[in-house]
Amino acid sequence: MNNKALHILEFDNIKEILASKATSDTGRALCLDIAPMTDIVRIEEAQDETSDALSRLFRGGSISFGSIHDVTLFTKSLAAG
Repeated sequence: MNNKALHILEFDNIKEILASKATSDTGRALCLDIAPMTDIVRIEEAQDETSDALSRLFRGGSISFGSIHDVTLFTKSLAAG
């Protein structure tokens, strides 16, 4: 998708709204970094993942990620050490 189309669709605003719903700094960063997919195989895989997640929600209620902590710095120090 080209930049003009993304601008017309106000994609940056959509990302900001999505990021405002995130419950962690990592989640917010991921929301702000998303981009439209163009690989049909990857798109179909993502749709399957979304369908599976939705089925899980319907079966078991809500899922909270609010208590997740960013362990990136910890894992980087382990890899370096």
